[in-house]
Amino acid sequence: MTVLVIGATGTIGREVVSHLLTSGREVRALTRDAARARHVLGDGVELVEGDLTSPAALADALNGIEGSSSPRAATRIPRASTTALRKHWWMPSRGRAFPSH
Repeated sequence: MTVLVIGATGTIGREVVSHLLTSGREVRALTRDAARARHVLGDGVELVEGDLTSPAALADALNGIEGSSSPRAATRIPRASTTALRKHWWMPSRGRAFPSH
């Protein structure tokens, strides 16, 4: 199962990524700066470079994933991008971030 994490390089996002990797999930991160993200997240995360405000970049990041999370950016997702996210969206909550598929 591949999960897209938006905000993966932030404090909460890094914890979500770590949890997902530990539980055997594949992780993809949408990032504005792939070099910084690689440094912060390591080699175990697939990176898609782009901006959250770009529906095209978000579509690329969502291609082939089974779920997505944005630990803090949920209120900043542009309206044009929310339709694409809606079918994939899971929010982390109290120790159980994603369904156990």
